[in-house]
Amino acid sequence: MLLKRNKTYKYNFSKQDWKKRSLLHFGSLGLMALKTSFIDTIRLKSATFLISRFFKKSVLKKCKFWELLNFNFPRFKKSSHARMGKGKGKFLKFMAYIRRGQVIFEFGNLSKSLLRSLFLLLKKKLGLKLKLITRI
Repeated sequence: MLLKRNKTYKYNFSKQDWKKRSLLHFGSLGLMALKTSFIDTIRLKSATFLISRFFKKSVLKKCKFWELLNFNFPRFKKSSHARMGKGKGKFLKFMAYIRRGQVIFEFGNLSKSLLRSLFLLLKKKLGLKLKLITRI
């Protein structure tokens, strides 16, 4: 009689992996992405500029924020007149790959009501589905 052997895989994936990425490490409040997407350096720089301007306008100069993205995904593009083949193309820009449940920004010494108003501005600026999270 032959025994049925369990399949073994190189990687163990689970549907709950995104919950491990949604932990706060530095601050007490954070912004978490709810969908997987790409973001380029220009959009993130404009978001960090918006945050720093938001802190300067109010009396929140003691507040800190951390940006937790790595831009390690290069984008290349060929010219529109190029034919098929002939290589990869010129370097265009760096992009960051954001997974579902990944924390993008963390904030310290900031009240939840002020973060909520900043959250609405960042949601429009980044164009992502975001969620506010707190440290328990």
